[in-house]
Amino acid sequence: WEVLIKLANQFAEKTDGVFFGPFAALDGIAMRIKSPSLSEVPDPGNYYCRKGFYALNVQAICDKSKRFLWCYPSNKGSTHDSAAFAASSLQDLLQEPQVTKELYGRGIFIAGDSAYGLAPFLITPYDANETRVDPNGVFDSFNFHLSSCRIMIECAFGELVMRWGIFWRTMRFDIKKSIKVIRVCMLLH
Repeated sequence: WEVLIKLANQFAEKTDGVFFGPFAALDGIAMRIKSPSLSEVPDPGNYYCRKGFYALNVQAICDKSKRFLWCYPSNKGSTHDSAAFAASSLQDLLQEPQVTKELYGRGIFIAGDSAYGLAPFLITPYDANETRVDPNGVFDSFNFHLSSCRIMIECAFGELVMRWGIFWRTMRFDIKKSIKVIRVCMLLH
């Protein structure tokens, strides 16, 4: 718990302590892979993502220093970010009543974007309709601060892809090896 509080304090430094709570930022990235064969998976078409290529939907969280703290690279490319995160053991852990109670009691959470569902351990931005009808601009201010925390995962993904040339084009490995390559590159990052 001390480590999570320390991580939350690092995020809070950006706002001089005005916005405290996020200890990590969560998002997903589509990592290009070759079309899986029927011998690898029974449903190769499900690896085709909405961006127009075959991919693995990689879920990850990072800290303020853009260090990857956790990743789950095993999702099919067509999987929505919220479903991909829901399939992870991390969400199962965070939903345990004692963990949820402890996170809530300490006022710490993971910052996510609107692709994810709101949960006691995962805070997402207010939608455009809510911010439009907010007379005091509090929701917009909240979204600004949350976004300034969430940007860390976007930057971490960008740095990961730029650092490791293997991600500049489609990975030509089987799915199991592609998953290992992604994990190793995230660890080395």
